[in-house]
Amino acid sequence: MSSLQKRSLSALLMLAIFIGALLFSPTVFVLLILIVSAIAAKEWLFLVMPHLRERKGITIFLMILLAVLAVLIPFFYSVEFQMLLYRKFTIIFPIDPIDLPIRILIPAFLAVAIWLLDKAIISPECNKETCRSRQFMSIGLVYIMLSTTAILWIYAHGRLYGDGSDGVYLILLLCSMVWATDIFAYFSGKTIGGAKMAPKISPNKTWAGLIGGMAGSAIVAMIFGLPKFSIGLFSTTPLYYMGLMGAVLAVIGQVGDLIVSALKRKYNLKDTGNIIPGHGGVLDRIDGLLLVSLAFALIITILEVI
Repeated sequence: MSSLQKRSLSALLMLAIFIGALLFSPTVFVLLILIVSAIAAKEWLFLVMPHLRERKGITIFLMILLAVLAVLIPFFYSVEFQMLLYRKFTIIFPIDPIDLPIRILIPAFLAVAIWLLDKAIISPECNKETCRSRQFMSIGLVYIMLSTTAILWIYAHGRLYGDGSDGVYLILLLCSMVWATDIFAYFSGKTIGGAKMAPKISPNKTWAGLIGGMAGSAIVAMIFGLPKFSIGLFSTTPLYYMGLMGAVLAVIGQVGDLIVSALKRKYNLKDTGNIIPGHGGVLDRIDGLLLVSLAFALIITILEVI
């Protein structure tokens, strides 16, 4: 089986699992996102803290547990999740004005807890490289957890404040733009080639690929904006705005991809893991989605305000 065939089969399987969970029930979809995010958090830990890769036992278990909690808690503390879970406007925790700071501070606090755990138990001596790795670890965990919260907020917000199907529509729009960017960028880069975009970070990325990815994402966004398909917030958004949004998010997605690529190059790794045949790790697959989800949540917020 060729590499492309293996990648294609893995992609189809992942797509089937994702769409199945999205359409089956909110609970299954939320659990899937949390599991994927926890695996990505673990991969980030092992990526930027290489000394953990050979360590086994309770310490690693505790660090992964903290990473999982960092995924669960920010969303658990969000009003949208409570409303979605209990199907009524009952706020279990009185947060209101401090909701956003809590979403930011909790993953930050847990990242610091992991930092202290590593410093106290695993690597008491902090040389320049180890200290820098801990900084990357803290920033990365906050980044992943906030992106996870953004994805789940987009889904819950659409379900709660739309007609029930808005959440599915928004998630499909978000992911389709990211997928289109990757697919169009890959084939445009392979077919056209040309100048490299960031040869020291990701030698295979070209400017032709970026333009192709922007075009693909813009086309997908405009398709979702057609009257036949659009619902809720984007049903009244002009098609050229949809296309512009798709193109801008494609660029943001490529930036997210380059962030992870830069870290892999720094730590001399080809992939962040090997859990997905032909694709590497989970983080390799969602690197663009992480940053795009934050930008998309911001766009939704802005559109609702104006």
